[in-house]
Amino acid sequence: MTIKVGVLGAGQLGLMMGQAGLPLEIHCVFLDPNPLSPARLIGKHICDNFCSAAVDTLADEVELLTFEFENIPADVISCSQNTRSLYPPLLALKVSQDRLAEKTLFNDLGIPTNDFFPIESLQELSDTFSSFSGPAMLKTRRLGYDGRGQLRIESLSEETLAAARPLILEGAILEAFVNFESEASCIGVFSSNESRFYPLNVNTHVNGILRHTKPVADHPMYAKAAEYTELIAKKLNYKGVLTVEFFVKGDELLANEIAPWVHNSGHWTIQGAQCSQFENHLRAICDLPLGSTELTNEHVEMFNIIGNNPNKRRLLQIPGLHLYLYGKEPKPNRKLGHATIIGEHNSPIRELTS
Repeated sequence: MTIKVGVLGAGQLGLMMGQAGLPLEIHCVFLDPNPLSPARLIGKHICDNFCSAAVDTLADEVELLTFEFENIPADVISCSQNTRSLYPPLLALKVSQDRLAEKTLFNDLGIPTNDFFPIESLQELSDTFSSFSGPAMLKTRRLGYDGRGQLRIESLSEETLAAARPLILEGAILEAFVNFESEASCIGVFSSNESRFYPLNVNTHVNGILRHTKPVADHPMYAKAAEYTELIAKKLNYKGVLTVEFFVKGDELLANEIAPWVHNSGHWTIQGAQCSQFENHLRAICDLPLGSTELTNEHVEMFNIIGNNPNKRRLLQIPGLHLYLYGKEPKPNRKLGHATIIGEHNSPIRELTS
């Protein structure tokens, strides 16, 4: 029997979710104001703004709702009359949209983080920064992703204060800078009665944008990351895919932020795992048995394609490489696609996708 899932957002995550659902007779219907949204290629696309009336229109067509990116207005969903079957729950979205709420949640659960302080004025920034022993990161509490809304502070010069002012006006948080060894993300999937975890991802970011991911099956921090992720999921009464991003520093694991949706660092799971994060997300929210999160090969890597279209012909000549383009127009710092390679290689993939 066909299940209809309404998806708030219709970007590349929605596209991949829609493709994963078709073999299971799960059909996705998308709401997004962009007429050229990638997911329009795989399912019905309601082209409208994120307003309560549009959410109600979407909900009337489907059996349950989910979302696929971080900037869905939570207050709009709250105003809708048809969001009782929203997975993950609205609370998860609200927490993910506020860095202060995220960090507070982590600390309430006993999950370590770097030091952080809410900042409401330049004077408060000056007073707080003076207590730090090194550099700090000033970040907007909301709407900060892919490096947006962030300012590294080494000293409080006039230039720095001028750059900090607009961030503080939006609502900001000051975080102690972490001299980490690596960045990692834990992707878990939670249904009503079971949970599974993919291997821990080791991630490389450039200017706040994910460039490279490698899942590590025997990562020493795997058990701790999975434990922390499950704590968060239980607190939020979670259903679906949940990603938690961490800093790894020695034997410490510091939680940075959550992503309550299918995540960029899990794109490799389409070819690199027995069941992809996209399929498992749909299985979880539809109360179907979860699929295996085991690797298909011990050597799996994923490279993001940023800003410019790649040389498709050269990439496709590489054995074991799977190319996935999102149908977007090139733009600086825009994620246009990704390449996953299965098996050992010595190919210049990083150069070909940069």
